[in-house]
Amino acid sequence: MTKFHTVSQGESVAIIAKKYGFPSWDILYNHADNSGFKTLRPNPDIIFPGDKIFIPEVQESRFNVKANQRHIFRSQAKKDEIVLKIGAIGGIIWSDRKVELDINGNIVESKTDGQGNAHFKLPKGHAEEAILLIYTPKDTNNPSYRVSVKLGHLDPITEGIGQQARLTALGYDCGLLTNKANQRFENATKDFQSDNKLTVDGVCGPNTQQALEKAFGC
Repeated sequence: MTKFHTVSQGESVAIIAKKYGFPSWDILYNHADNSGFKTLRPNPDIIFPGDKIFIPEVQESRFNVKANQRHIFRSQAKKDEIVLKIGAIGGIIWSDRKVELDINGNIVESKTDGQGNAHFKLPKGHAEEAILLIYTPKDTNNPSYRVSVKLGHLDPITEGIGQQARLTALGYDCGLLTNKANQRFENATKDFQSDNKLTVDGVCGPNTQQALEKAFGC
């Protein structure tokens, strides 16, 4: 029987793969029957509610081993990773700085790279929400910034709500995030277009999407 999973808000391919017992997200993402989905969503961490993902049968692994001997088997499961863009604070790129992600009291440490990005290996069974802790060079024991983060909630750049989320994060006021056009969203788009030397028409078309994606980081 053919089985499909309908994506809900906050899900990623990695979360869905774990739900169905797969050791790695790429088994689902690279499956031939998900080629259309892969083309539609080139980033497996940014998918959209209502997307359909084909779920194949989980293949059992079988091994021929000698009896009365000790054998060691290692899991090939991969840890989920998330990249958070800290970017610039006070006009300065926040590079080589200590940052942590607090996921229900489970602290995951990282350091920002030259572009202000922090890579985090997520623990097994991670939650949808976390607190990003950012430390200054003067105080490495107590975080100077605490930022609430919703893991897996960023929508694709092709969707209005995904465009609004990125604009809002970059400091452009879109008001309440919805998947519908409105005056505040249009004004925010115009401001972004003006700041980035694009045609100012208030429409978040392909060129604006590309610039917005680059400015935001994904």
